[in-house]
Amino acid sequence: MKWLDEESIAISRRFDVRQRMQRAVHSRISGAIAVLAVALASYFGFHDSAVQYRTAVGEQRIVKLPDGSIVTLNTRSQIKVRLEKEQRIVELTDGEALFEVAHDVHRPFRVLAGATSVRAVGTQFDVNRAPSLTTVAVVQGVVEVTSTPLNRAGDANARNVQPPERVVAGEQAQVSAQGELLQHSLAEIDRIVAWRERRLIFRNERLAAIAAEFNRYNEKQLVIAGTATSDRLVSGVFDADNPSALIAFLERDPQLSIESRGKTIVIRGP
Repeated sequence: MKWLDEESIAISRRFDVRQRMQRAVHSRISGAIAVLAVALASYFGFHDSAVQYRTAVGEQRIVKLPDGSIVTLNTRSQIKVRLEKEQRIVELTDGEALFEVAHDVHRPFRVLAGATSVRAVGTQFDVNRAPSLTTVAVVQGVVEVTSTPLNRAGDANARNVQPPERVVAGEQAQVSAQGELLQHSLAEIDRIVAWRERRLIFRNERLAAIAAEFNRYNEKQLVIAGTATSDRLVSGVFDADNPSALIAFLERDPQLSIESRGKTIVIRGP
């Protein structure tokens, strides 16, 4: 049997104590990491589950958010809301909404609509997301509109983010679906007031766009046949819930023919 001297025994004991301390520290760190992971998962899991609001055909809805902001949803619209500790994010996935933002300098209010991002602190503005472009019109205050041009694959790249465009009350900015700033001009505020009263105002609008707007409000759908007919420009003020008023207006044009097929009305030109 081999005997260890006192020095070897002391070294062995110190080594054993060091190992036990390392195991204890490692165990505590692992436990802390596990607790932190659970906490983070719980936190981000809660905030990732955005609250959704939507409206059906012809429906309008006023939503008061927990922070005091008010969102008025137009017909056939949908938003996803995430109110976080450092920011408030609303994604407009479809349609149109008017935002009255409660003032909070510590939590900026952002609206995302495709390639368009709108930042506001305390203001009132309208965002209308159509398939081809998004229009941001400011009623009160100031917002910053940021666009992110998409690549050929349709993906956004953080390096492509454009400098913010400052839009003040009475102005509007239009951003294409591809993220390009198309126009920064005076806003037609009367249109925003009109849709909340279920009136539609058109000034030299393409007939295809007018039909699409009426289709958002009504079960009876308008179909425009032919490119030339779709591109015809029309002006007028109409009741959003009464497409027959538009039809009566179009019937005055001898170049147009209108055919009713159940819940569909087909409009053809020459």
